[in-house]
Amino acid sequence: MEERRKKLSLNKAGGTSVANRSTTFNLGVPTTWATKLGISENNRNVFIYFDEINNEIIIEKDPMPEDAAEKADILKAIELEKTKIEKAQQKLLELEEKLKELE
Repeated sequence: MEERRKKLSLNKAGGTSVANRSTTFNLGVPTTWATKLGISENNRNVFIYFDEINNEIIIEKDPMPEDAAEKADILKAIELEKTKIEKAQQKLLELEEKLKELE
């Protein structure tokens, strides 16, 4: 098991009301650890657990988003290709119209 000593960063909410004075603590996870867990820019969902008995915070990678992220990338690529095809079809129709005018 690899161990690192880290300091939590502290974020304070802005504004002037008392309700906006909340704070949040954040922890940077080393890239090597994230990579080993399979976490990437498109797949960053994790489960986080707080174990009060053992005084531990546990982070686990969510197994589903990898498939979901890959599916989202594929759907995005399909939409891009459909747009290209639609533009090409429109251009083809325009050229066919010009050809008819010249005949």
